[in-house]
Amino acid sequence: MLICMMTNSTQWAYYKTLKPKGIIIHSSGRNNPYLRHFVQPSKNDENYEDIISQLGKNKKHDDWNHIHTAYNFHYWIGKDNFDNVVSIQTFPLDVKTWKDSYIHICICEDNLDNPTYLANCISELIKLCKFLCDQYNWNEDDIYDYSEISNFPDTNYWLEKCGYNIKLLRSEIMEKVDK
Repeated sequence: MLICMMTNSTQWAYYKTLKPKGIIIHSSGRNNPYLRHFVQPSKNDENYEDIISQLGKNKKHDDWNHIHTAYNFHYWIGKDNFDNVVSIQTFPLDVKTWKDSYIHICICEDNLDNPTYLANCISELIKLCKFLCDQYNWNEDDIYDYSEISNFPDTNYWLEKCGYNIKLLRSEIMEKVDK
């Protein structure tokens, strides 16, 4: 798994600790599957060049590693510079990135019409959620789609377009979790 701590973001500036109590899954809401659009290393990151090589450079400088970004995520899932679907950790798991005590994961959306890309994202998400559930001894009751706790549609509308849903996703995660 890649690591790129976003130390220039608002959440880093207002560093608040949390004891994670579950996972909330989001989608980016933008037709851009590339992680570089959202995730960029801070200039002083000792692995700056390696991360840029893996992610690619955001030439618009509109990524989320800036003080003006109100929220952020612990993990992002999307395409790297080589079109591989990967996950990247952007915050320590004991730091709040929203106003709650959950670990937040965001999947970079594409045009919502590519079942292969979504399947690759789901596969990466399952591996990541398995890791977190094993680490924190969580079960399916600790995993939420953001649409279940907000007025935003988030991932479930995308999952449903490809014959999937959050219940099925939870079930597949739990099949992988160490008992």
